[in-house]
Amino acid sequence: MSTVDRPAHSRFIGLGLRPSDVSAAGLPAVFEVFVDELLMLVDEIAPQMPGGADTRFREQLDGYRTRLAQEQTAPGLERLSTECLTGCRNFFERAEALHNEQHREIGAVIQLLRDTLAALAGDGTGFDKDLLLSADRFAALLELDELRTLKRRVTDEAEALKRLVAERQQTRDETYEALANRVQVLESQLVRTREAASLDGLTQLTNRQTFDRTLEQWTADSQLRFVLAIVDIDGFKAINDQHGHLTGDQVLISVARTLARSVRSSDMVARLGGDEFALLALDATVRQFEARMCRTVAKIAESRFDAGEGEERCLFTVTVSCGVSELSAGDTAASLMQRADEALYGAKHRGKNRVVVKSKPYLRDLLA
Repeated sequence: MSTVDRPAHSRFIGLGLRPSDVSAAGLPAVFEVFVDELLMLVDEIAPQMPGGADTRFREQLDGYRTRLAQEQTAPGLERLSTECLTGCRNFFERAEALHNEQHREIGAVIQLLRDTLAALAGDGTGFDKDLLLSADRFAALLELDELRTLKRRVTDEAEALKRLVAERQQTRDETYEALANRVQVLESQLVRTREAASLDGLTQLTNRQTFDRTLEQWTADSQLRFVLAIVDIDGFKAINDQHGHLTGDQVLISVARTLARSVRSSDMVARLGGDEFALLALDATVRQFEARMCRTVAKIAESRFDAGEGEERCLFTVTVSCGVSELSAGDTAASLMQRADEALYGAKHRGKNRVVVKSKPYLRDLLA
């Protein structure tokens, strides 16, 4: 092995590849595997960015995949891989900067609350002092002997006191209005942040963390009855390989929309990761939900997707497989998920593009 090839082999071993894999497949093929894995990782962890920055980033990575597949020289591969990794680092640095900016804005509003409270406390002290001084002046009026002088002084002091109260009220109203406006802005930001944190960046469905938390809560509530379905796109890796990751993203978005339209407002649709989705149907029987999912699976199979341009343009279809399980007495979130997974495996084994139901477990199965 040459001194130029040794570092490259070391990096490939770090990716879980043997030197024999490298020599058999060739450097370009190995880098294709590397970029494919990187794209899947970005699909899982890349946060939603304003202005479609995350979509442009995926397009950039897809471009690197094409260029790496065409490059045949070691220096060219080294340069392109370094450029690709630099682009990844820059994207996540921008995402981190956006996250920090949001935290700074929240911190600024909290500081405003503190400053306002301090100002109100300070104004209150000054106001109390002004009132005490005014009371002292009224007491001094009692020592006046001349009636006309007394009347004039009382009128002046009353007017001064009214102005003091009016100024105090105006200052308080302005302060409270400014505070209310900032708090309203903060509440809107917090709502958007909370919603964004619970959604999958690509499909805008509920994300895996929120789904897991909801499933645990529903399973722990003995008063709830619900059904779980797990949906997996058939042959999704081949779609990415043949048509590119941008087309793959469009397939994920289309399937997500179809699933979302198939449920009620009380139900939940989530993207678990990659090409796998989950649905929770509240107050539904397994037979009702099986019929609904059969219609949804058929609807997805009717969709047509367009890939390529010119002479390379082609239309293709997509199918999904679905496994359904129903909450039973003694179930945990893990046992319910396991039965749905087993049903999904059964659907794949029976030819895909279908719905399979896993029946309720016996008590001895739950205690095993």
